[in-house]
Amino acid sequence: MNDKNIVSVIIAVYNIAPLLKKCIVSITEQTYDDLEIIIVNDGSTDNSLEICKEYAKTDARIKIVDKKNEGIEKARLTGLEHAHGEWVRFVDGDDWLPKRSIEILVENALKYDADVVVGTLYRVIDKYALIRKKSVMHAEKTEVIDNATFMEKYYRSFFGVNIVSVGLCEKLYRREVIVSASLHAVGVTHSEDLNFNVRVMPLAKKIVWIPDNVYYYRYGGMTNRVNPRMMDDACTSYSFRKPYVQRYSVPDGELYLACELKNFLYTFAVSLTVFNAENASQLVAAAMAKEELKEAVRICIEKGRIGKQQGLTILNGDADGYIKSIAPDIDRAKKLHKIKKTAVSILQHL
Repeated sequence: MNDKNIVSVIIAVYNIAPLLKKCIVSITEQTYDDLEIIIVNDGSTDNSLEICKEYAKTDARIKIVDKKNEGIEKARLTGLEHAHGEWVRFVDGDDWLPKRSIEILVENALKYDADVVVGTLYRVIDKYALIRKKSVMHAEKTEVIDNATFMEKYYRSFFGVNIVSVGLCEKLYRREVIVSASLHAVGVTHSEDLNFNVRVMPLAKKIVWIPDNVYYYRYGGMTNRVNPRMMDDACTSYSFRKPYVQRYSVPDGELYLACELKNFLYTFAVSLTVFNAENASQLVAAAMAKEELKEAVRICIEKGRIGKQQGLTILNGDADGYIKSIAPDIDRAKKLHKIKKTAVSILQHL
């Protein structure tokens, strides 16, 4: 298969059986039907694979790739290896698409001869999307941007500046642009979208932003867990993106990256305490020992982007002192978490 304008939809699946049917149906019932649907089962231990096989029996467009569990980053790259369409769309198996999502994206790609089309993503916390919120970074009107303008005004977004979305799932990509990036796995379970786009987006000759809703992102994070690898991945991503600051001459890119990593420590510490992790202090201390974080904090101190006392608290590895310094923020986050958790519980039983 190599027909023009076929869209290869890559769905990464891992232990999401209760949510998977909604995702698959939302794709098979798209108004745009020139699809190649590649479902990558990333070593699921529940009945996710069986669900995929049932849908494959009745829809010839579905291709299943079954592999050992290696994480969503490698699952997506595996899907790309099996993709033949002119265009590529990524969907996470616990999310779903509005009915005209792909049709709208393809229409705009063809109309403007774009390499990437970026739509609007909605965060939802119930299966009916009754309560939903637009992503903060979305277009109010259609905007066509050439490569030079993107690199000058928007590429900073991939180094910690919130200008445009750094995600994958609200985008449609011309496959040859992705192929030209010669992607490889960075080895993270967090920030994989960011590390993908920091390599792919500079190769797009033309990008179109549209205001249309093209993706429903099931907003999770309401469990009693936090990924202990978050800071490890953040440090890996920090080091991985540093060469791109020089390659594409990103103004103040090193400072943006440093501030982003420093802020990530804050998010990590708040999340650990909100979710009552027993070893919160030890995990924060381990994060503070990372050379990448120390480098970032030194840059932030030098540039006045963090108070010297708090910066030294981090550099000295004083996890308890750091957690104490952000205690008011933690209290507010705990209250908000309780409210969200209650709302999710109610809505999931509708």
